[in-house]
Amino acid sequence: MLDIQHLLVCFAFACSLFIPGALGQIKVDEPDSPASTASQPHFTFDELYKLQVKFYDAFLWPADVEEAKSINSSLLAEDVKGRIDITRTFEGRELNTEYLFGLFAQSAEHPDVVSIVGVPISYEIMHFTANQYITSAAVRLQFNFTSLGLMVPVEIDSWNTYNDKGEITQFDVTFRYWQWLVDYIVTARQVNLFGSYSPQLT
Repeated sequence: MLDIQHLLVCFAFACSLFIPGALGQIKVDEPDSPASTASQPHFTFDELYKLQVKFYDAFLWPADVEEAKSINSSLLAEDVKGRIDITRTFEGRELNTEYLFGLFAQSAEHPDVVSIVGVPISYEIMHFTANQYITSAAVRLQFNFTSLGLMVPVEIDSWNTYNDKGEITQFDVTFRYWQWLVDYIVTARQVNLFGSYSPQLT
């Protein structure tokens, strides 16, 4: 059964594509002139879906290791801007490559180190909508926290924009239920260390 919240998000996004000004607070860079509007790429829905899949295929281990080694991922525009709700805004191809791929690749290289950053091993695109050069998706990623013996699903909601080369120019990512994930990992870590865990009520 479809999540009603996701249906509302998809509906709002669909409206934003066809109703001028409906984007509201979504921060997509405005073109400098009417002429630049015509220069925006116009991908088909299928092309945009393939671009979304291409990114997540590269995000999974072990493909993320190769992307991290490239220093400047070819999936990202030179002047890419990215915002991740649990961290901050990242600007430029190199910094975004380091964060999007290098951080998770290191978790795979050091599986015995306890971290709230797991190794992405699979994904499922649950909801997807797109038009011209903008995509919006809800994706369930499976993360392996090797040192704790945990496999945990994490939902990520994202908005992306692309240039005519198919490179990501902007992205905005939200980790849903992040606090629940952190609490779950902390609890599992304590069980791993002490054999049992009894939360204290205050």
